Amino acid sequence: MAPERRRHFDKRRAEPVKYLVFVVKQRLFRAPGACLLVLVFALALVSCSNEPSLPTQGLSAGQIQFASFWPDEYVLDLRRNSAEDTAGGSQDRVGIQLGEGWAAPDRSGRWAQGETSTVSVHVADPAARNLLFEYRSPGVESIAVDVNGVDVGQLPPSATWQTHLLPVADGVLSAGVNTIVLRYAAGPEGFSMFADGGWRSVYFRTVGLVKSEEAARPDDGMAAFSRDQETLRVGRSGTLVVPFGTDRQVASVAVTMSAESRLWRSSTFGLRYWGAADGDAEPKPSAVQDSLRGLWGRASASLELPLDGRSGPGCVFIDVDLPSTGAPMRLDVLHAEESPPVPTREPDVPPDAPDIVLIVLDAARADHVGAYGYSRQTSPNIDRFAANSLLFENVHATAPYTLSSMATMLTGLSFAQHGVTGREHKISESVTTLAEYLQDAGYRTACLSANPNNSARLGLEQGCDVFEEFWLDVVPPESLDPYRVSRSALEALRDTAESPLFLMLHYVPPHEPYAPRPEFDIFGDEDYDGGYDGSWETIRSIDDGTLEPTPADLEEIVSLYDGNLRTGDDAVGLVLDALQRRERWDRTVVLVTSDHGEAFGEHGRMGHNTTVYDEMLHVPFILRVPDDLRLPAVDRASVASLADVTPTLLGLAGVEPRGRLYGENLLAPRVTTGRRVVARSGGLRPFYAYRTERWKAIEGRGGGELYDLSVDPDERTDRYVDHPATFACLNALLQLEISGSVEASTAESGELSEEEMRTLRSLGYVR
Repeated sequence: MAPERRRHFDKRRAEPVKYLVFVVKQRLFRAPGACLLVLVFALALVSCSNEPSLPTQGLSAGQIQFASFWPDEYVLDLRRNSAEDTAGGSQDRVGIQLGEGWAAPDRSGRWAQGETSTVSVHVADPAARNLLFEYRSPGVESIAVDVNGVDVGQLPPSATWQTHLLPVADGVLSAGVNTIVLRYAAGPEGFSMFADGGWRSVYFRTVGLVKSEEAARPDDGMAAFSRDQETLRVGRSGTLVVPFGTDRQVASVAVTMSAESRLWRSSTFGLRYWGAADGDAEPKPSAVQDSLRGLWGRASASLELPLDGRSGPGCVFIDVDLPSTGAPMRLDVLHAEESPPVPTREPDVPPDAPDIVLIVLDAARADHVGAYGYSRQTSPNIDRFAANSLLFENVHATAPYTLSSMATMLTGLSFAQHGVTGREHKISESVTTLAEYLQDAGYRTACLSANPNNSARLGLEQGCDVFEEFWLDVVPPESLDPYRVSRSALEALRDTAESPLFLMLHYVPPHEPYAPRPEFDIFGDEDYDGGYDGSWETIRSIDDGTLEPTPADLEEIVSLYDGNLRTGDDAVGLVLDALQRRERWDRTVVLVTSDHGEAFGEHGRMGHNTTVYDEMLHVPFILRVPDDLRLPAVDRASVASLADVTPTLLGLAGVEPRGRLYGENLLAPRVTTGRRVVARSGGLRPFYAYRTERWKAIEGRGGGELYDLSVDPDERTDRYVDHPATFACLNALLQLEISGSVEASTAESGELSEEEMRTLRSLGYVR
């Protein structure tokens, strides 16, 4: 029999199917154990050939596109300043950040700048790890490395690119932020600017903190994170962050994960949720978790996390623990169960349509207005008006420049929706403006603008019976004179027609040039002789670093700005006085606000347009409503934006917008929490911000910042590395919000006229 078995053994190698038939014939009825073995084998074959899985449900295209993942190992690609996952694919930069001592990135990496360079890494599990460096250093003798002040070894010099790992022992790393310092010992040539072919002597391509060298290899065949049009796959242990952008109240969130299963291994996942409106710094530890086990084939498991009716945008955090030989885990289902709606009483609408007056002071930052606590008497007329009005404390522009901000204010749409972000754009005719809504409701509409970035050329005249542009047929400074706007406004108020009036007034002051009328140039030091003035040339020269003002110089500029604000306030006071003398004052709504703020060096910049810090975004928002109007409790402290202007004024007029606006009626009761402001700076490579009551995340140009506004309202301490989960969620929500941005909007706006060019040049927009 032995030769026969040998012969069939050889045939098995060539013809495995015939061999299987032979085994079944020979063994099936001879041994019960063999029978069981064959049965198990058959079931395994069936299981292996069957690839069923729950169909992907609940995941939007935006969630798939903007979900982020960070594994247990970090690798920072210095060519792009973005974190790489451990398989070489890119992910959001979370948990690792360059500090001092680095030059700007290029396509090959970063040069060390100076004698030391620093890196910060946030570690949840402070177990032993390895530092990973890919570098070349032809001009140094050695590179000493320490972690949290502990020497962990040296990197040998190398004229060519090499990868080197330094082990970090137990007890060196700590939970939270860890600081890595690289110290360079110069070679014979020193740190010459011209060493190594004209460049610096130490060059890095990647820096990382990994468990093993294998974990950081890009060709190990297992991507840490991948996505396709249907779902998300995780190939290593780590955290998957899925943005959950909703204003609805949610009772619970359910998640289903699946993975190829094997008898000898299991994969585990846990579920957390973090709402952007929550006071917590980070999502709490996984409230629920489950394991995926199976004999063979694909196994799946579901978890449900109660949210108790939370509302507002947030993120689902899925903590994945895969065995080292595990197959990728897949997110199949993300389902939100909505809570029943909460009944609320809508605010009253005046019985007769009120007159509506919208007053915009260009570049007026809120904290320089007396009603907001400023010590100087910059706004006595507005302050008196505010005493009998609703003062909203936390309103922000969605862009620190007029062009985009006014488009948002006058449509109720975000910049991603109306698309007006550059001078080549204009509002589409398909977009309905505030004036159009009111005109259709029977209002007379008069729009007066002294800034060419709020003009008919940009489509903002839509719905205006009269659109007066004060830069036509005159030259600066006459075109910037706020009293011309007030005189035209007084003329419009003399019209005694019975139909209600909508009046928009856009003043230039306190916008640069800071040139107050002599009687209002009262805040500066009379003995100042430093030579700085409030011209846009001075502001721009300070902004680009050409001029370096002393504190006395900067104080002179701020004093001129304050005097210019006092000039604008005086012109506005003429209109406020005239309004209060009219018979229709009891049926008049007045809103005093600004299109953006102004910076005075708080974050190294002057003027506006360039950043998304609060000094360029926080604006006054003072709303007067008829005295006999019964309103529910009005939340005047929560974060709001200029997108709320149109829905709020339409609500007071009793006009329903066509379709849902991005902004909200600030007088309506809020059944949701978690209001946010998404802002964009100017330029081709803008900065973006996502702001909640507590947090502000800033993203752009390869970097990220995070500020805890509850303890740091001036945005001085970047907490990006301290709270990586918070930044990951806010950044994902930011990308989700701006993903629908329309390209160049809408239509070409046409050429600038000579008058517009002159006025824009005087305002510093055109050089």
